[in-house]
Amino acid sequence: MRTLEVAGEKCIGCRACSSICAPLHISLTDVGNRRTIAFPASCEEDCDLCLRACPTGAIAFGAGPGKPLTLEFELIPCSKCGKPFATREEMAFVLPKVSKVLGGEPDWKGLCPECRREESASRLRVAI
Repeated sequence: MRTLEVAGEKCIGCRACSSICAPLHISLTDVGNRRTIAFPASCEEDCDLCLRACPTGAIAFGAGPGKPLTLEFELIPCSKCGKPFATREEMAFVLPKVSKVLGGEPDWKGLCPECRREESASRLRVAI
């Protein structure tokens, strides 16, 4: 059995691992403005999708006894609707990379996915 080794200091709470884990060994729960990610001590599956999906390299596999790990993150609110939607760590990781590609800060900075879609649709309606 493989041990799931998670470097908690590298995890940004982005949902990549829990979203791609087909057997749902990695669980993510958002309650209010808190996100909790629970990692099992080991994984019997013969895949490495969570390891490959992790943008920060926080996940590795090892041998031997492992320990389950639970991480908690504060969710930041959408600047338009107030709904909690992303961790501070996730935004701090993503925004510089997106800004570099776009040549400046994205206009959707601070918006939840729903408000981003609404803003994009509004701009399209005005442009058409």
